[in-house]
Parts: sequence; structure tokens; C-alpha cells
Amino acid sequence: MDILIVDDDPAILEILDIYLSDKYTVRTFNSSTLAFEEYQNNTAYLAVITDFFMPLISGDEFIKKILKINPKQKIIICSGTPSTELDSFIKEYSNAVYHIPKPFDLKEFDVVIESIVKTIG
Repeated sequence: MDILIVDDDPAILEILDIYLSDKYTVRTFNSSTLAFEEYQNNTAYLAVITDFFMPLISGDEFIKKILKINPKQKIIICSGTPSTELDSFIKEYSNAVYHIPKPFDLKEFDVVIESIVKTIG
């Protein structure tokens, strides 16, 4: 099972890559543009983990593009900046989106990913 991770913070990418790569095949990108190009070539991801506030393509725009290609894709938003924009987005896309606030406990990813695995059978 593959997981795509995009965050503009290299430390977050490294931590998640190390933690999740024992169980999953992980692809990391520090650019939402490059991550989207990868997704267009391979949509077979169990989950996409993304920051919400990023340069170039913002998290909400990135997620909308992903869901346009694959409406069933599960997304985990990992953001440390609370905002009404983020809250509204999570409510609007609640069938596809999970939220893990930064700073996070890595075990939260286990819980959310296991939940995703159960939903897809």
C-alpha cells in the first residue's frame, strides 16, 4: 500500500517517511506541484497526506485537484495553523478528509490510516 506525502517542511517529510515506511511504500514531495504531477501518473495511493497551507498550489487547491481525479481518495490534512478556512474545508469534504493537527503524535497516523484501510475493505 502506497502513501503520498506533501509538505513544504523537510523535517515533517523525513519524520513521516521514517515512521510510515515500515508498513507502507512512501513517496514524499516538498512541492504540491510535483506531488500532483506524481499523482496524475499514479492514483493508486491508500492515502495522501498533505499540509494545508503551502506555497504554489495551496493545500485546498491540491486536494480539490486530487479529488477531481479520484473522488474516493482519502486525504489526511496535517496542519498546525488553525483557521476557519481549514475548518470549513474539512466539513465540506468530510467524506474524504481526515485532520491531524501539528504538532502531532505519530501514533495518530496509525489510527487514521487503519481507519482508512477498514473503510476500503
